[in-house]
Amino acid sequence: MTEYVEVLLHAFFGVLSGFLFVWALVELLNLSEKNIERAKWSTTLAVISAYLGEIFGLSYYLEDYSADKQVIINGPWWWTHSFFMETKEHFAIMGLYMMIIVLLLVWRVDLLANPKAKTFTIGLLIIFILGVLLLEGAGALIATGVRMGLGSPT
Repeated sequence: MTEYVEVLLHAFFGVLSGFLFVWALVELLNLSEKNIERAKWSTTLAVISAYLGEIFGLSYYLEDYSADKQVIINGPWWWTHSFFMETKEHFAIMGLYMMIIVLLLVWRVDLLANPKAKTFTIGLLIIFILGVLLLEGAGALIATGVRMGLGSPT
């Protein structure tokens, strides 16, 4: 798969997971017997989308990023790799484990009867939504770091 397609799918599924996490959050904030199934499926779709984004991102990272990394490090925006890529890697890895916890909570715990578990799940979803925003911003800065390293002002 070409580098551009991998990066595009990585960003697409990342953003899609953010929207799906918002949907899951809305379902949990208004949780009732009527929408518990929607809450389960919206959370599941969000996690699947996030994992797909991670797979495409890792594919790009393992196959193609080393050349871009050298361009960034040797360019004026070297810090986009040093800070943002390193942060992105760690946050994404933690997020993968936290998403499994959310799935277990939504599918295995009666959130209607357990308000503490519901509150915890809502908190995790908010972290995911904020995380998607931060990761997308970091990805944009990393892409700008590549462009700056290649000599393009924008």
